[in-house]
Amino acid sequence: IVWAVDDYAPLGPEFTPQRELTAELRVVLRPRAQKQQEQKTRRTRARGEVFTPAWICAAQNDLTDLFWTGRGQTEYVDAPRLELACGEAPYLAGGRDAVTGRRIPLSKRTGMLDRKLRAAGVAAQSEEEWMCLALRAVRSVYGFEFQGDSLLLARENLLHTFEEAVCDRLNRAPAEHELLAAAEALSWNLWQMDAVSACPPGRPESPCRLKNWSTGQTETYQALLQGQGTLRFDAVVGNPPYQRKDGGNGASASPVYPLFVQQAKALAPRCASLIIPAKWYSGGKGLDRFRDEMLHDRRISHLVDYTNSLDCFPGVDIAGGACYFLWQREYDGPCDFTNFRKGARQHA
Repeated sequence: IVWAVDDYAPLGPEFTPQRELTAELRVVLRPRAQKQQEQKTRRTRARGEVFTPAWICAAQNDLTDLFWTGRGQTEYVDAPRLELACGEAPYLAGGRDAVTGRRIPLSKRTGMLDRKLRAAGVAAQSEEEWMCLALRAVRSVYGFEFQGDSLLLARENLLHTFEEAVCDRLNRAPAEHELLAAAEALSWNLWQMDAVSACPPGRPESPCRLKNWSTGQTETYQALLQGQGTLRFDAVVGNPPYQRKDGGNGASASPVYPLFVQQAKALAPRCASLIIPAKWYSGGKGLDRFRDEMLHDRRISHLVDYTNSLDCFPGVDIAGGACYFLWQREYDGPCDFTNFRKGARQHA
């Protein structure tokens, strides 16, 4: 993992973007909720990075589960799921609200790994079977992130989720070999990548590779986007970056969230749910083609719209509001539309 961004560069030469984020430097990291407001504001302006409340993650994860067509708890545990631009992985591990920093009780967590671990508890008939299923659950969740600090915290969050589940289910701490097995899976499944190049930051000659744990083989993310390889995601979720500075006048920036929506669809999962700015409704800079694609895509079964983004992202005013959608690979029909405005819910 490298830092990839210059947020920490004032601390010294070992904190510059292409330097490795080592264990010794871990001490400077803070979860998103604890970062200084100035740093949060800078990231939001530069990259459109918006922290996702736990209830939004839960709502999108609920949508992906609503149309689950699997054949049982074990299949649910094994179904591969991906969080795009995962940050600290709030959609995968629901142990803490990314906005408030509030710890969430184990029984009320709604992250994808949390749900899979509960399914393992239903399916398992013994301690050994539960541990086997729990490790399979860890191996079934994936995420990529550009920023090194967020990626490291994401890995830690998922490992801690596994550790807490072991303590709760088995009334003991995980053994060293169990922790190492989970850590190995997370070091593969949560990887650092620039979504534009599908390579690690600053290394365009090195395509990122994922591990398919059912076959033991690795394949590139780019190959998956092209419909090649054997790894197929059951669901793709996330709150991707919204914009990237484009070198224009002043604070000029171009939208990047269409790229992530297009990648989510290209991966051909059973379903995908992303939350994005609603500015695409009216088109505009870099959005006209994307608007046309979205309006004519009959695989979008649900669209939930917030006229005022403050209703879903406290303290973040996004021009035009925000929305999240459910895209289903096998769906072909009308879109269920829900709008929230000034506390009122309208459905069409």
